[in-house]
Amino acid sequence: MHIHICYIYAGNRDIRMACTMDPEHPEIKAYIARSYAQAETLYKESLIHFAQGDFKTALFHMQHALSVSEDDVKLHITISKIHRKMGSLQEAYTAIQKAGKWEHI
Repeated sequence: MHIHICYIYAGNRDIRMACTMDPEHPEIKAYIARSYAQAETLYKESLIHFAQGDFKTALFHMQHALSVSEDDVKLHITISKIHRKMGSLQEAYTAIQKAGKWEHI
């Protein structure tokens, strides 16, 4: 699964670079729409696992969502909550700092 996420990251990096060249290109717009829809689905799956107390799976889904939509503040905040529930306070703090980075954009 780790390799799959690496490919997603590389693809996202490439598409973001293409977006700077032609943000109005139909394929760019379609990719962005698909990315946000996929991230939202993963977010909802993560919340289900979180509610069930399965924090490890919730974190996995949330990190996958973040690899698709890294500027979504709610993903960073939720990752922080998951880390806090898992007792990983430094990771929770780091995630909330990342949320603050994006809220002003």
